Amino acid sequence: MILLMTAGADFNGDGRMDLASGLGVLLQAPPVQLSPTSVNFGDQTAGTTSAAQTITLTNNLPNALTISRISVTGTDSSDFSETNNCSISPSNLAAGGTCAINVLFSPAATGVKSGVVTISDDAPAGSQSVPLAGTGVNPTANLSNSSLSFSSQPVGTTSAAQSFTVANNGVGPLAISNVAVAGDFAETNNCGMSLSQGAVCTVSVTFTPTSGGTRAGGVTITDDAANSPQTVNLSGVGVPPTVTLNPVSLSFPTTNAGTTSNPQAIALTNNGPGPLTISSLAFSGTNGGDFAETDNCPVSPNTLAASAGCTINVTFKPTRDGSETATLTISDNASSSSQSASLSGTGVAPMASLSTLLHSRLSRMAVSGGHIFLPRGPNTQWDCVRSRSFLQTATAQA
Repeated sequence: MILLMTAGADFNGDGRMDLASGLGVLLQAPPVQLSPTSVNFGDQTAGTTSAAQTITLTNNLPNALTISRISVTGTDSSDFSETNNCSISPSNLAAGGTCAINVLFSPAATGVKSGVVTISDDAPAGSQSVPLAGTGVNPTANLSNSSLSFSSQPVGTTSAAQSFTVANNGVGPLAISNVAVAGDFAETNNCGMSLSQGAVCTVSVTFTPTSGGTRAGGVTITDDAANSPQTVNLSGVGVPPTVTLNPVSLSFPTTNAGTTSNPQAIALTNNGPGPLTISSLAFSGTNGGDFAETDNCPVSPNTLAASAGCTINVTFKPTRDGSETATLTISDNASSSSQSASLSGTGVAPMASLSTLLHSRLSRMAVSGGHIFLPRGPNTQWDCVRSRSFLQTATAQA
């Protein structure tokens, strides 16, 4: 048989009976419960206001609770403030009811701050309190440079890095939320999300121009310093490549309509200083459709290295009699934006067969003195055929 001894007393001093036994002490819930029982705001920049933190008050009494006052007291009470939805006398908080007390921290100066939220009511213990704490800080973000200037850089290539530093010479850690770069620039840094008081970090910047001329950008740092955001202006000059075409014109020999000429070559050379990005090769002009090309030139996103070359082979396939012209245009990122070569050629209709020719002319032949005359054209120019046997052969073929 096991005997358990029990006893009753007010063990926690709240004015209500608690139960103790050989297994332990059973305490009743406090008549007025506060959660949390303390609030710490951590670091807050002096002159700014924190986000609200909420204290929940619960009435565990079997009867309504009459709250006479809720106030903030303590050494630095002016750095804290509260609002609430609690029922204040003559209203009361019903048994089992809850209300919320929202507290803000607005340090006027740097340093550790403390206060107390005090709830005065008619609970057995008289009143309740929640201690408050926070630290006023004033971090700074001091940049070593306000601008960085890069020298001339070939388009499509990356410069050596230039750097600037960020120093926190203020009070408390500097919270860095973002480091962003704009323009033809890139950055790396070792700043992290927080820079301790007195610490220094480095931001390194590179320049990769996407086109020629003056390029502008910036690095922007967003943090909790009073002068946030901070910006370092960036500038640089992009140097585009230059291109040579050889030759700059092609003239094709007379070509039968419907047949393709032998190819003629154009050599394209990238004179640098950087890579050449070719976006397209295209024909234009009245007879652009009668010319074609094949090439070994790299097209974007591939590039042609400085001092390298490629070959464009052009062919001519006329579709009619007469002279034809066109232009071949190479679009790229060279200083001239594009290069062009002029093209020309002459198309002729194919010759008819002799039998077809004689057949068309026999009806108009003339005979004189044993000679046969065939018209060259419609206007009495004549070719003499001296042999009747030739005429007979031609006639038979016709």
